[in-house]
Amino acid sequence: ELHVQSPASAPGSVTEEDAETVGHWKGELLVRRKDGEAVPVWLSVVVLHGPHGEVTHYIRTAVDLRESKAQAERIRQLAFYDPLTTLPNRALVTDRLRQALVRAERRQQALAVLFIDLDRFKDVNDTQGHDVGDAVLAAVAQRFAAAVRREDSLGRFGGDEFIVIADGAREAEATLCAERLVEALAEPIIVNDQPFVLGASVGIALYPGDGRLPDELMKHADIAMYRAKAGGGGIRLYQPGMSSALGERVALARDLRAALSRGDELSLHFQPQIDLATGALSGIEALLRWNHPSLGAISPATFIPLAEERSMMLDLGDWVLRAACRQLAAWKATGWTPPCRLAVNVSAQQLDAPDALARARRIIEAAGVGMDDIEMELTESTLMRNIEHAMVVLHEFRAAGIALSIDDFGTGYSSLAHLKRFPVERLKIDMSFVRDMLNDPNDYAIVGSIIGMARPLRLITVAEGVEQAAQADALRALGCAHAQGFLFGRPVTAEEFARRWRPPR
Repeated sequence: ELHVQSPASAPGSVTEEDAETVGHWKGELLVRRKDGEAVPVWLSVVVLHGPHGEVTHYIRTAVDLRESKAQAERIRQLAFYDPLTTLPNRALVTDRLRQALVRAERRQQALAVLFIDLDRFKDVNDTQGHDVGDAVLAAVAQRFAAAVRREDSLGRFGGDEFIVIADGAREAEATLCAERLVEALAEPIIVNDQPFVLGASVGIALYPGDGRLPDELMKHADIAMYRAKAGGGGIRLYQPGMSSALGERVALARDLRAALSRGDELSLHFQPQIDLATGALSGIEALLRWNHPSLGAISPATFIPLAEERSMMLDLGDWVLRAACRQLAAWKATGWTPPCRLAVNVSAQQLDAPDALARARRIIEAAGVGMDDIEMELTESTLMRNIEHAMVVLHEFRAAGIALSIDDFGTGYSSLAHLKRFPVERLKIDMSFVRDMLNDPNDYAIVGSIIGMARPLRLITVAEGVEQAAQADALRALGCAHAQGFLFGRPVTAEEFARRWRPPR
């Protein structure tokens, strides 16, 4: 940081004029060095007054943002593009599909999602090794890119699976696109002078007939692709009969609504967050569980998207916050006050509620705990849906004393500029990067870049999904402050959590 003190008689600027109005000013600016280079900085200006109220000095604090911006761009490239093929990866394609669906609905246009799986690729990997397999995949990606239309979005989902979002495509256009993709592999792929004959199985789902949501269309295209593969390859259009699970999904949604009204099937489990330097408890996350009377434990990965689709997240979020606050109050009543905040997840539907803060305040105060006892975790995608609205609500939460963190960081699209404006204290690094960081140089680089970017912004980093001591050691060496994962404790009931973490009397 560069601290500059100048007399009030120095030439003024827009920042100083603004600072005089309210006593301070801060924002991002480009400053030019003596050599002419324009440097982005985060500048704070504070006005000092004399004994008679006159302005005597300005104190400027400038933080060089070049490294942070470079790291943010590197994160974006590593997080949203497949390093092997340079195609958009699952996260970016999913976001593009979401945007395409908004356009299609607004313009009353068709849209198609195509899932492509390579035939006989496993034989290449098994017989030639992964280096040759990677070269074949890169060549396939180039052929597919040449086969799709300019307005289509092609991405790699992982392994030998690819996806195409075909804007404006009805059944005929989608089928033609699929045929071009299959024909792209008509000629063998040549790697190291050796030919490899591949094929493709393609599944197609059409908007709006086969679904209106991104997950729904991708799931149906995936089902159709597997039907094509089971039939020896080729192209298959999704048919409702392919998915008997649809009726089960409707029934499950009905059961979830009933469980929410009764409450006796829902419960919270608690998972610790640990200070990597001391091993002390530094945070607690409350996680929702659903024990269905006939199906048993239902995974949150199943029922949370269902609740989002059926607009149940507002009531479900209230239930979680209420149960979490009551449990915290119960712990305090027994003489144990956890040395950290209790975190709950907040959904987009909760953030969009016009009375979001009032609802939260009523629940927290009714339980007899403080606003500063609670931390709210929001995903990047939740924040980026409506940035300006999110900014207003988050500042209201923060002013009320509630701490804020960004969950699953690295999988969304929050830029450095947005990150500086959000009044958050902690970044939780998504477990998808932590899981393979010891084996995947790209994941290691993403984790290191996030930690490096957070440091000058004075944001605390929490790594999710830590399962190995070696991961914890690597995170500690990179400068990560806190961690959460099975290495330190699985989500458990309130009683088990207190037995583990309450100091002996």
